[in-house]
Amino acid sequence: MTRELAAAAGESMKALYSHGEMESLLSGEGFLISGHLNADEATETFFSGSGMTAPLGVGYCLAVKRRGILQP
Repeated sequence: MTRELAAAAGESMKALYSHGEMESLLSGEGFLISGHLNADEATETFFSGSGMTAPLGVGYCLAVKRRGILQP
């Protein structure tokens, strides 16, 4: 379903990551996941009362840069 929504918007999905995979990728670049929402949580947080919903199968994460990490 998510790929179909992206295609309808003229976009393509480049990759799909699990929470663990995203955490590993971000950690390797000096980031920590400070928040994560699944589709139901995102709908409640961002779309409550609007009649809109977040796409199923999509997770939303907030990542923050760790302090003390040297930039390349």
